[in-house]
Amino acid sequence: MSHNIENTRPVLSQFRQYPGTMGKVVFGLSIALAIFIILYVSDTLDRLGINLFGPFRALTFAFLLVLTFLLVPATKSSPRDRLPWYDAALAVLGLLPSLYIASVWSNTDTLVATVKGYQIALAMILFVVTFEAARRTVGWSIVAIGIFFVIYALFGSHFPGLLTTRSFSLSRITAHYYIDSIGFFGPIMDLFVTIVAVYLFFGQFLLRSGASDFLMKLALSVSGHVRGGPAKAAVVGSALFGTMSGSPMANVVTTGTVTIPLMKRVGYKPHFAGAVEAVASTGGSIMPPVMGAVAFVLADFLELPYWSVVVAAFIPAVLYFLAVFVMVDLEAARTDLRGLPRSELPSLLRTLRGGWQFFVPLIVLIFFMGVLHYSAVTSGLYAMLAAILISLPQRGSRLGPRKMAFALDESVKGLMQIGPAVGIMGLTMAAVNLTGLGLTLASGLVRLASGDLFILLALAALASYIMGMGISMLVSYVVLAILVAPALVQLGVLPLAAHMFIFYMGVSAFITPPVAMAAFAAAPIAGANPMRIGIVSMRLGIVAFLVPFAFVYSPSLLMQGSPQGIVLAVLPVTIGVLALTAGFSGYLFRVTFLWERVLMGVGGVGLIIPWEQVLPAWGVLPPNLPAWVTDTVSLCLVLLPALRQLVFLKVGRRTAAMAVSGRRPTPAVEDR
Repeated sequence: MSHNIENTRPVLSQFRQYPGTMGKVVFGLSIALAIFIILYVSDTLDRLGINLFGPFRALTFAFLLVLTFLLVPATKSSPRDRLPWYDAALAVLGLLPSLYIASVWSNTDTLVATVKGYQIALAMILFVVTFEAARRTVGWSIVAIGIFFVIYALFGSHFPGLLTTRSFSLSRITAHYYIDSIGFFGPIMDLFVTIVAVYLFFGQFLLRSGASDFLMKLALSVSGHVRGGPAKAAVVGSALFGTMSGSPMANVVTTGTVTIPLMKRVGYKPHFAGAVEAVASTGGSIMPPVMGAVAFVLADFLELPYWSVVVAAFIPAVLYFLAVFVMVDLEAARTDLRGLPRSELPSLLRTLRGGWQFFVPLIVLIFFMGVLHYSAVTSGLYAMLAAILISLPQRGSRLGPRKMAFALDESVKGLMQIGPAVGIMGLTMAAVNLTGLGLTLASGLVRLASGDLFILLALAALASYIMGMGISMLVSYVVLAILVAPALVQLGVLPLAAHMFIFYMGVSAFITPPVAMAAFAAAPIAGANPMRIGIVSMRLGIVAFLVPFAFVYSPSLLMQGSPQGIVLAVLPVTIGVLALTAGFSGYLFRVTFLWERVLMGVGGVGLIIPWEQVLPAWGVLPPNLPAWVTDTVSLCLVLLPALRQLVFLKVGRRTAAMAVSGRRPTPAVEDR
C-alpha cells in the first residue's frame, strides 16, 4: 500500500486535508475506530473477555468528537491544512467527559444519587463541546434544540402555559442527562454506534466494490432506449443506489453526474432533469430493504422486528416510484422525447454477467433478517462479509486492504458527521423523560387540533418539514419520534403508521423549498436554478406528501390486515396516484386541457385520501358513509377526462388512417 495516503483519498472540501505525517495519523485514527467498532459489534471483544457493553458507547463517541475537531474547520476561513490550537483544545476537552463515563459505567446507578461538582463540570464541558461539534457538522437547528432542553430543565417553572414544568437543579440535570444510562449515552447512542455504524460500513463496501456503477449500467441497459429512457434509468438506478447510501445528497452527486447530462441530452429541460434525480435519490431513502438505516432505528423505537418495518414500507415506496416513473414517461410523451440509441447503451446480458454478484450481499441481508430472523447487526455483518467475498474474483473491483481502508475511513466520516447530533438527541430524550414534556406536548397538540385527526396530521407534517430542513434524515426522525409521534398515537393512530408518517414527512423536506437539499445538490450538475428544481421536485414527489395521510387512515397500505383488505386499499390509491400524475403532467393519451387536469387532480386526491373518514368531523359528509361512495365519485371525476382523451385518440388515429388512404374525414373530425 502506498504511504501517500492523502493523495489517494477522495477530495472532500468540507474536511481538512493534512499533509505528511499528520494526515497519516488522522487516517490511522479513523481506521482504528472503525476496527474497534467492528470488533465490538461482532462480539469478538466479548470472546476475548473484554466486556464493553456500556463503555463502548462513550469510547466511540469520544473519538468521534476528536475526529470532528481534527477534520471539520470551525468556519470557512479556518485553516484546512493544519490544526489550530483551539481545535486541539476542543479535541482534548471532548475526550475527558466521555472517558470518565466509560471508566465509571458499572457504577452509574449509584453515582446519580450523589452528584459531585467535578461531574457537573464534566457534563457542562460535554454539552458545550458537543454543541460546537454539531454546529460544524449539522448546523444551528439541532444545536438550538439541545440548548433549549438544557434551559428548559433549568427554568421550566418560568415557561408559560403548556410548557410549564418543574425547574431542576444542575445536579439533577447532570445525573439525568449525563451520568444516567438512559441519557446522553443511552439507547439512541447505542443504536448509532452499532446498527447505524454497521450499515454505513456495508454501504461503503458495496460502493467501493463498484456496485453503484453496475446499478447505473443495469438501469440504462433496461430502460435507456425507451421513451424518456435516461430519466427512467435515473429513477431505477437511484432507487437501488439510494437504499444503500441512505443520503439523498450523496445519491444525487453519485448517480446524477451520469443521469442528468443524459436526460438533458435527449431533450429534458435542465430543471426537470435535476428534479428527477433529486426526487429519485430522495426516494432511495424510503426504499426497502435498508432505507438509509432509519428503518432499524424505527423498528427499535417500536420494538418490532426489522422485517415488519421493511414489509410495511414496501407499498408506499412502490407508489412513490410509480408516480415518478409515470411522470417522466408522460413528460417525454408530451414533449416527444426519445431514448438513447441502443448502440450507446451497455448490453443487459454483458452487464448482468459482469455484475450479478452485487445482488448477493442484499440477498444475504434479506435472508438473514427475513428468513433466519437474525438481528440487524448480525445480518449487516454477514452482508458486509458477502460484499467483500464477492469482490475478490473481480480484479477491477476487488476489495483489497487499500480499498477497505478507504471504505472504513469514509464510513467513520459519515458517523462523525451525525455523531454530535445523536448526542443531542440522547439529551433530548433525557429531557423529555425528566420534564414530562412528551406527555404534555402530545396532549397539547391533540387539544390544539381540537381532537381532529386530519388537523393533527397537518400540524405533525408541518413540524416534520421544519425539523427535516437542513439536517440528517436519521436525526430528524429521532427528534420527531420523541416529540411528535406520541401525539398521533394518543389520538388512536397505529404506532407503526404514526412513525412512518413522520419519517415520510421528514424525507419530503429534502425536495421542498426553500431548503430542498437534494435539489441544491442537483442544481450545479443540471446547470439550473435550485429553487426551480425544488418546485418541480415537489410535483414529481407528490406521493411523499399525500400517501402518508392515506396509510394513517388505512393501515392496510402498510400491509396490516388481511390480503383482501390490502388489495381493496391499494387499488383505489394506485388509480389515484396514476390520475394525479396525469393531472400534474398535463398529458394522458394526448395533451390535456386545464379542466381535464383539474378533474384528474381532484379525483386522484379523492382516491388517495379517504374523505369519508375526514369530512364527517367537519360536518361536510354524514358519518359512517361507505368508502365506495366517495371512491365512486372520485373515480367518475377521473374517468370523464380519461374517456374523452381515449375517444379523441381513436378518432385521431382513424383520421390519420383516412389521410393515408386518401379518404376525406367527416366534418365533425375536421372541426375537431
